[in-house]
Amino acid sequence: TTGMDIPQHSGARAVVTLGKDMVWRDYAQGAFRMRGIGKGQTVSLLLIPEVQGLMCRQLAKAGSSRRPLTPAECAAGPRSTITGAAGERQPLRLEDVAAWLVVNSMKSETTQYDQLCTQNLANVWRRNAFKELMGGYHHFRVKEDDARKFILDSLGHAFLSAKLGTCSRQAFEGKMVALYFGAESEGGTQAFTQAVGMQLTQALRAAHAHFSDTLEVIFVSSSGSAEWFTDEFAEMPWLAVPFSHTARRKLLRETFDIQAVDQHAVVLLDDEGKTITRDGARLIQLAAAWEAADKAHEARLKDSQHEMEMRDREKK
Repeated sequence: TTGMDIPQHSGARAVVTLGKDMVWRDYAQGAFRMRGIGKGQTVSLLLIPEVQGLMCRQLAKAGSSRRPLTPAECAAGPRSTITGAAGERQPLRLEDVAAWLVVNSMKSETTQYDQLCTQNLANVWRRNAFKELMGGYHHFRVKEDDARKFILDSLGHAFLSAKLGTCSRQAFEGKMVALYFGAESEGGTQAFTQAVGMQLTQALRAAHAHFSDTLEVIFVSSSGSAEWFTDEFAEMPWLAVPFSHTARRKLLRETFDIQAVDQHAVVLLDDEGKTITRDGARLIQLAAAWEAADKAHEARLKDSQHEMEMRDREKK
């Protein structure tokens, strides 16, 4: 048997009840919690009248000579069950219980088999439909021209600049665009979020300064306060979606599936509005780390070369 083996007293007595849907395996598993059956331990079987009546009716359908109980017999108690050929009452036998449980098992397995066959039949058309969908998915894709137009429309036409004030889309016409989605930091994550945002802002600042002719950054804030937005954007050298354009900022987040407002994200677009990547934050930070490592390497080379020159001079 399966299940936990809990030692019982050698003379312990257990009670087993039968439900209308019980099968042979469940009955055996329950009864054999008593490991000492036949060695002092006993099991008593309790049946309610409704289960007795169901048992007799189902056994009769299966070809048993037993007839269903009458209401009076059901009311007489669980031990008085079946009337014999001579009209005298006979106790319900364990063979009848076992036969009924086997019938229930057969019904349960038949139901499971029918459900499995139904699922297998459904999988035939599902598999073919999935194959057709995967083979012709490009027919369901949004056309690139329509996607670019939708993204450009979502960007809008009015932007803010800390230096120029209000400006239009012409400020980044013909340039790549980095949509910088800021994070709203609250509670215990505020320090960590601000640290991550500071690193990303520094990396974006370096990229914006180096590629100022071909790259423009647009800040999309998630702040809930106009004062916080003003303080946050005051030190940024790029454009921003106005704080008052709440629906526009929400649409941009939904368009690029930026769900977490407590995480910074960068989406890179080409000069025609086509999405290059939604993981621009990682790429920009990686480029900044690579540039810093390259500068450190060059500095070490210069120091090494300077030391070699100094040694040569000392030898002379």
